[in-house]
Amino acid sequence: DADGAPSAGLATGPIPLDEAVGLVLPLHVAGDVDALRTILRRVDLAGLTAESSGRVTVLLTAARATGDDELTLRIARDWLRHDVSEGTSQYAIENKIEGMFGILDEDTGLALARYFVGLVLDDPEKNARYVTILPGLTKRFGDGVVETESVRTLLDGFGDRYAWGLGPVLALLPPADRVGAIRSVWPKLESANRASFLLDLVTE
Repeated sequence: DADGAPSAGLATGPIPLDEAVGLVLPLHVAGDVDALRTILRRVDLAGLTAESSGRVTVLLTAARATGDDELTLRIARDWLRHDVSEGTSQYAIENKIEGMFGILDEDTGLALARYFVGLVLDDPEKNARYVTILPGLTKRFGDGVVETESVRTLLDGFGDRYAWGLGPVLALLPPADRVGAIRSVWPKLESANRASFLLDLVTE
Protein backbone atom coordinates (compact mmCIF):
# COMPACT_ATOMS: atom_id res chain seq x y z
CA ASP A 1 0.00 0.00 0.00
CA ALA A 2 1.01 3.68 0.13
CA ASP A 3 3.00 3.21 3.32
CA GLY A 4 4.79 0.16 1.97
CA ALA A 5 3.13 -2.22 4.47
CA PRO A 6 2.28 -5.69 3.17
CA SER A 7 -1.29 -5.49 1.96
CA ALA A 8 -1.73 -9.26 2.38
CA GLY A 9 -1.83 -8.68 6.14
CA LEU A 10 -5.25 -7.07 5.71
CA ALA A 11 -6.63 -9.83 3.48
CA THR A 12 -7.90 -13.26 4.31
CA GLY A 13 -7.30 -16.74 2.94
CA PRO A 14 -4.16 -18.83 2.45
CA ILE A 15 -0.85 -17.33 1.32
CA PRO A 16 1.54 -19.31 -0.93
CA LEU A 17 4.94 -20.06 0.57
CA ASP A 18 7.02 -17.80 -1.68
CA GLU A 19 4.71 -14.85 -1.11
CA ALA A 20 4.71 -15.48 2.62
CA VAL A 21 8.51 -15.48 2.79
CA GLY A 22 8.55 -12.09 1.07
CA LEU A 23 6.01 -10.70 3.53
CA VAL A 24 7.56 -12.20 6.64
CA LEU A 25 11.09 -10.86 6.28
CA PRO A 26 10.31 -7.12 6.55
CA LEU A 27 7.78 -7.74 9.32
CA HIS A 28 10.36 -9.75 11.24
CA VAL A 29 12.96 -7.00 10.87
CA ALA A 30 10.42 -4.35 11.92
CA GLY A 31 9.39 -6.39 14.95
CA ASP A 32 5.68 -6.25 14.02
CA VAL A 33 4.73 -9.38 15.95
CA ASP A 34 0.97 -9.14 15.45
CA ALA A 35 1.19 -8.77 11.67
CA LEU A 36 3.87 -11.46 11.55
CA ARG A 37 1.67 -13.89 13.46
CA THR A 38 -1.29 -13.13 11.17
CA ILE A 39 0.73 -13.86 8.02
CA LEU A 40 2.24 -17.06 9.43
CA ARG A 41 -1.15 -18.42 10.40
CA ARG A 42 -2.30 -18.07 6.81
CA VAL A 43 0.68 -19.70 5.11
CA ASP A 44 -0.28 -22.61 2.87
CA LEU A 45 2.36 -25.36 3.01
CA ALA A 46 0.24 -27.93 1.17
CA GLY A 47 2.12 -27.35 -2.07
CA LEU A 48 5.62 -27.78 -0.70
CA THR A 49 8.18 -29.22 -3.11
CA ALA A 50 11.74 -30.43 -2.65
CA GLU A 51 12.92 -27.14 -4.16
CA SER A 52 10.80 -24.88 -1.94
CA SER A 53 11.04 -26.88 1.29
CA GLY A 54 14.19 -25.16 2.49
CA ARG A 55 12.45 -21.77 2.58
CA VAL A 56 10.28 -22.96 5.45
CA THR A 57 13.29 -22.19 7.66
CA VAL A 58 12.41 -18.50 7.31
CA LEU A 59 8.85 -19.14 8.49
CA LEU A 60 9.93 -21.32 11.39
CA THR A 61 12.43 -18.76 12.64
CA ALA A 62 9.85 -15.99 12.31
CA ALA A 63 7.23 -18.06 14.15
CA ARG A 64 9.65 -18.62 16.99
CA ALA A 65 10.24 -14.86 17.16
CA THR A 66 6.51 -14.29 17.78
CA GLY A 67 6.68 -16.38 20.95
CA ASP A 68 3.68 -18.41 19.73
CA ASP A 69 4.65 -22.01 20.52
CA GLU A 70 1.51 -23.48 18.96
CA LEU A 71 2.14 -21.68 15.68
CA THR A 72 5.80 -22.69 15.68
CA LEU A 73 4.85 -26.31 16.30
CA ARG A 74 2.27 -26.31 13.51
CA ILE A 75 4.80 -25.08 10.95
CA ALA A 76 7.41 -27.58 12.17
CA ARG A 77 4.89 -30.44 11.95
CA ASP A 78 3.80 -29.51 8.43
CA TRP A 79 7.41 -29.30 7.29
CA LEU A 80 8.32 -32.62 8.86
CA ARG A 81 5.21 -34.36 7.50
CA HIS A 82 6.10 -33.20 3.99
CA ASP A 83 9.64 -34.57 4.21
CA VAL A 84 8.49 -37.93 5.57
CA SER A 85 5.81 -38.26 2.89
CA GLU A 86 8.45 -37.53 0.24
CA GLY A 87 10.75 -40.25 1.59
CA THR A 88 13.53 -37.82 2.49
CA SER A 89 16.67 -39.60 3.67
CA GLN A 90 17.00 -40.65 7.29
CA TYR A 91 20.14 -38.54 7.63
CA ALA A 92 18.42 -35.39 6.33
CA ILE A 93 15.35 -35.92 8.52
CA GLU A 94 17.49 -36.49 11.62
CA ASN A 95 19.48 -33.33 10.96
CA LYS A 96 16.30 -31.34 10.37
CA ILE A 97 14.75 -32.53 13.63
CA GLU A 98 17.92 -31.63 15.53
CA GLY A 99 17.86 -28.19 13.95
CA MET A 100 14.24 -27.72 14.98
CA PHE A 101 15.02 -28.76 18.55
CA GLY A 102 17.63 -26.02 18.60
CA ILE A 103 14.98 -23.29 18.29
CA LEU A 104 12.12 -24.96 20.19
CA ASP A 105 11.63 -24.96 23.94
CA GLU A 106 11.58 -28.30 25.78
CA ASP A 107 7.81 -28.82 25.76
CA THR A 108 7.38 -27.88 22.11
CA GLY A 109 10.32 -30.10 21.17
CA LEU A 110 8.72 -33.02 23.02
CA ALA A 111 5.44 -32.42 21.19
CA LEU A 112 7.29 -32.44 17.86
CA ALA A 113 9.13 -35.64 18.81
CA ARG A 114 5.86 -37.36 19.65
CA TYR A 115 4.38 -36.17 16.37
CA PHE A 116 7.31 -37.64 14.44
CA VAL A 117 6.94 -40.95 16.26
CA GLY A 118 3.28 -40.97 15.24
CA LEU A 119 4.27 -40.44 11.59
CA VAL A 120 6.67 -43.38 11.72
CA LEU A 121 4.23 -45.71 13.46
CA ASP A 122 1.42 -44.76 11.10
CA ASP A 123 3.15 -46.76 8.35
CA PRO A 124 6.17 -48.61 9.77
CA GLU A 125 6.82 -50.47 6.53
CA LYS A 126 7.06 -47.29 4.44
CA ASN A 127 8.85 -45.35 7.18
CA ALA A 128 11.16 -48.11 8.41
CA ARG A 129 14.22 -46.03 7.53
CA TYR A 130 13.28 -43.54 10.25
CA VAL A 131 13.03 -46.10 13.05
CA THR A 132 16.73 -45.59 13.76
CA ILE A 133 15.96 -42.00 14.82
CA LEU A 134 13.58 -43.05 17.60
CA PRO A 135 16.15 -44.20 20.23
CA GLY A 136 17.79 -40.78 20.07
CA LEU A 137 14.46 -39.13 20.80
CA THR A 138 13.98 -41.44 23.77
CA LYS A 139 17.42 -40.55 25.12
CA ARG A 140 16.66 -36.87 24.74
CA PHE A 141 13.14 -36.74 26.15
CA GLY A 142 12.70 -39.96 28.12
CA ASP A 143 10.54 -43.03 27.75
CA GLY A 144 7.34 -41.02 27.31
CA VAL A 145 8.17 -40.26 23.67
CA VAL A 146 7.44 -43.80 22.48
CA GLU A 147 4.87 -45.90 24.33
CA THR A 148 5.92 -49.47 25.15
CA GLU A 149 2.75 -50.78 23.53
CA SER A 150 3.69 -49.05 20.28
CA VAL A 151 7.10 -50.73 20.40
CA ARG A 152 5.45 -54.12 20.84
CA THR A 153 3.24 -53.39 17.84
CA LEU A 154 6.35 -52.68 15.78
CA LEU A 155 7.93 -55.92 16.94
CA ASP A 156 4.79 -57.90 16.12
CA GLY A 157 4.98 -56.61 12.56
CA PHE A 158 8.65 -57.37 12.13
CA GLY A 159 9.19 -59.53 9.07
CA ASP A 160 5.68 -58.87 7.82
CA ARG A 161 5.61 -55.09 7.44
CA TYR A 162 9.26 -54.14 7.64
CA ALA A 163 12.45 -56.16 7.54
CA TRP A 164 15.17 -54.06 9.10
CA GLY A 165 15.80 -51.64 11.95
CA LEU A 166 14.99 -54.26 14.60
CA GLY A 167 17.89 -53.29 16.87
CA PRO A 168 16.70 -49.69 17.28
CA VAL A 169 13.16 -50.90 17.96
CA LEU A 170 14.33 -53.21 20.75
CA ALA A 171 16.42 -50.37 22.17
CA LEU A 172 13.17 -48.48 22.80
CA LEU A 173 12.04 -51.07 25.33
CA PRO A 174 13.01 -50.96 29.01
CA PRO A 175 16.06 -53.24 29.54
CA ALA A 176 14.01 -55.74 31.58
CA ASP A 177 11.66 -56.31 28.63
CA ARG A 178 14.26 -56.81 25.93
CA VAL A 179 15.10 -60.47 26.55
CA GLY A 180 11.49 -61.54 26.13
CA ALA A 181 11.16 -59.40 23.03
CA ILE A 182 14.29 -60.95 21.49
CA ARG A 183 12.86 -64.40 22.09
CA SER A 184 9.62 -63.44 20.37
CA VAL A 185 11.31 -62.18 17.19
CA TRP A 186 14.22 -64.65 17.04
CA PRO A 187 12.25 -67.27 15.07
CA LYS A 188 11.43 -64.66 12.43
CA LEU A 189 15.09 -63.99 11.73
CA GLU A 190 16.79 -65.98 8.99
CA SER A 191 19.91 -67.76 10.20
CA ALA A 192 22.13 -65.58 8.03
CA ASN A 193 20.73 -62.43 9.61
CA ARG A 194 21.00 -63.39 13.27
CA ALA A 195 24.67 -62.46 13.68
CA SER A 196 24.16 -59.03 12.12
CA PHE A 197 21.08 -58.52 14.29
CA LEU A 198 23.04 -59.25 17.47
CA LEU A 199 25.77 -56.87 16.36
CA ASP A 200 23.15 -54.22 15.62
CA LEU A 201 21.63 -54.72 19.06
CA VAL A 202 24.98 -54.38 20.83
CA THR A 203 25.67 -51.21 18.86
CA GLU A 204 22.37 -49.74 19.99
